[in-house]
Amino acid sequence: MKLLAYNIDDLKKLDSCLEQFRFECPEQVSAILCMVITSLNEPREIAAMTARIKEVLPDVQVCGNTTSCEIDNARVHHHSHEICFYVFESSAVELCFYDGHKEDLAAAASAVVEKVKADEPAAMGMIITMKSLNGAADILRNLRHLPPDVPMFGGAADAYADKIDNVKTTPTHVFTDQGCTDYGFFVMLFYGEDLHLHIDSYLGWRALGNEVTVTELESDISVLKVNDVTVADFYKKYIGVAPGPNFFTSIMPFPLMLNRGGHDIARIPIGYGETGSVLFTSSINAGEAVRLAYGDPMEILNQSHQAQLKLQQFGPEGILLIPCCVRQMYLKDDFQLELTPFGDIAPTVGFASYGEIQRFDDCEEPQLLNGAMLIVAFREGGREPVRAGNKWLDQSEHIFKDDRITLVSGLAHFVSVTTGLEEENRKLEESLTRQKLQLQKIRELNKLLKEQQEHLEKAKEKAEAANQAKTTFLFNMSHDIRTPLNAIIGFTELEERHPEAVDVNREYRKKVKLASHQLLDILNNVLEMARIESKQIVIEEELTNAREFFDSWVSVFEGEMRKKNLSFKTSYEIEHPYLYFDRTHVMELLMNILSNSVKYTANDGEIFAGVRELPGAKPGECIVETTVRDNGIGMSEEFQTQIFEQFSRERNSSQSGIQGTGLGMAIVKRIVEMMNGTISIKSKLGEGTEIIICLPHHIGEEPEGQEVPENPETEFNFAGKRILLVEDNDLNAEIAEELLAACGVKVERACDGVECVNMVTKARAGYYDLILMDIQMPNMNGYKATQKIRRLDDPDKAKIMILAMTANAFKEDQQDAINAGMDGHIAKPIDIHKMFQTIKQALSQKI
Repeated sequence: MKLLAYNIDDLKKLDSCLEQFRFECPEQVSAILCMVITSLNEPREIAAMTARIKEVLPDVQVCGNTTSCEIDNARVHHHSHEICFYVFESSAVELCFYDGHKEDLAAAASAVVEKVKADEPAAMGMIITMKSLNGAADILRNLRHLPPDVPMFGGAADAYADKIDNVKTTPTHVFTDQGCTDYGFFVMLFYGEDLHLHIDSYLGWRALGNEVTVTELESDISVLKVNDVTVADFYKKYIGVAPGPNFFTSIMPFPLMLNRGGHDIARIPIGYGETGSVLFTSSINAGEAVRLAYGDPMEILNQSHQAQLKLQQFGPEGILLIPCCVRQMYLKDDFQLELTPFGDIAPTVGFASYGEIQRFDDCEEPQLLNGAMLIVAFREGGREPVRAGNKWLDQSEHIFKDDRITLVSGLAHFVSVTTGLEEENRKLEESLTRQKLQLQKIRELNKLLKEQQEHLEKAKEKAEAANQAKTTFLFNMSHDIRTPLNAIIGFTELEERHPEAVDVNREYRKKVKLASHQLLDILNNVLEMARIESKQIVIEEELTNAREFFDSWVSVFEGEMRKKNLSFKTSYEIEHPYLYFDRTHVMELLMNILSNSVKYTANDGEIFAGVRELPGAKPGECIVETTVRDNGIGMSEEFQTQIFEQFSRERNSSQSGIQGTGLGMAIVKRIVEMMNGTISIKSKLGEGTEIIICLPHHIGEEPEGQEVPENPETEFNFAGKRILLVEDNDLNAEIAEELLAACGVKVERACDGVECVNMVTKARAGYYDLILMDIQMPNMNGYKATQKIRRLDDPDKAKIMILAMTANAFKEDQQDAINAGMDGHIAKPIDIHKMFQTIKQALSQKI
């Protein structure tokens, strides 16, 4: 290809220019593109010029645009016309013109994309009227769908303004031989396998200061605020220029710089609004980070030098430069220093633009640049790299003609150096800040470690105290358990030595029975505490006659009180006779505190037990306050702070002569809390103790049609009944067999669940009247045995009465037995009367 360019200062010279081109044009031509860069800004004059070119050269395709600076042979011209002929030897060119007064330009951009996809050109160029399109964001956004392998460049038409402040309002035009418009664009599509384009750009502006964020827009090109400060105030603060007559010329060298896809892009300010907004040549997005930038003349030349080195390797046959109009406005006569070296590489033409368009390799959407120099180099076929002379390679030899530029260059160098120092200071400050933060974190970690160490030490002390308490507990338990065991063993041996002493042996047996109950109480307390800690206790309320309940409570201790000759007074002030509460656990805690009063009050002492009803916190509720007061041995103030701790005892049984585990009050405290109640203690050593328990209860109604319970029989006769006893322990089995046989029961025994199921299966239906089932047995436990029996094919066998007879004696164990399919529960150690009463009730239900 060949680039032939002619600059004329008068259209009267147009014909001679065209004749000269006809003379210089090569004979072998595939296509000619005539690009007119003109200072004309009147559509009629432009149309006349275009028509004249087509008349003289009908095979030439004509396009062009207005500008504010023409470049011919890498030299700056003003108020002239640059007639550029791109003569191709094997390539082709197609022009597409779009007038926004007649069609939708965004849709036109989409149509261009479809055409490029279909025709697959080698490259695409675009010249647009940027001012009238307010940044043309929609057009460029639609062009993001262009095939990535098609290079794309462009520029925005500019125009001469009568004064600087009218730059943004003076209209611009683009045109082809198809028409002319001040609101549109034209596209150049280049075709040819031998056609090569080199597209490059550089800026030359340096970032200054820290990043700020765009926080509010008025439009795509009008920014109101950065960091919530108006942009006008931002420029006033950092540049020292307030909106006024010289605002544009003063801030023009200080654009905002943003980064898109790793590329620095400038936004040139061109005006301001009454709200404090600043108008820019093209779009800025809300939320984008921007920095203030400044023009460094030497940096511009240095970057120009780097771009020229790339061109030297490409070896172009023609160069089109599209510099931003701000560059020549800023550098003025020294703008020529930037242009001259390009002319030494290849014929160079160009125009000052209102915006430069480039699609970077790593960006889908074409970017509108500002303040930049865009370079478009053409070549057909291969060519050796250009060897340029040293006269343009050494940019350090440049001497600026304008003293102002020399001063600016020096200041820019000073700023770059001090900025570097400031950057180092900033990094140092950031490092110091990080070190302070790390030091603070270390202090916080040390504080946390210290706190954790204190917690660990406290936990250690607590664990050691708990271990000591358990050691003391085990020591006391050993003594407390051995005491009743010693009585049981001792009196049993005495009975064996004197079998003939009937009356004496009867007393021995009473004492053995008493010691057995003491041992059972000790074990029950230990087990109860374990169940509380494992959260196995369930509070189940049932309707209860309050008077009968509390009478049965105090009546238990009447015998012991008479033996010790204690004065016992009671008080009963309950308004509602029927209340809902957990009978078992309420009785357990009340028995515990009254038992303590009886145990720790000396002979001839006094005990008071009273209950009274108080208003509840909610409708339908009341609070029952139970008070137990005595003039017994009392407690020290120190022990009162520990009384609710497990294994806590002020003195052991060997010192006080009173049996206990140190678990009773701990159990009481936990049960009271589970019932949402309160407990308080007042005591003085040697004077006595007062304990008050307050528990909330739901108020109930007296049940209708209550049957008066019959008096329990003292004799039980089960003659003719056959019971299957399922028990793995021989001693327990022997005791049960003897007791049952005494009442006329025929007893058969199974040693585990498997044997039990086999015996029931083999026997005829109704052979056994009832099964007494142990729970914990080898081979098969009582629960599984019951479930297998309930699933027998014979319904009469499957519904046999089954009673659990087990050492699993708590309420939850009773419920587990019912859930497994049993009909009742008898606890071990066996209470003979309760066992016979339960058997009687079960047999009476059998029809």
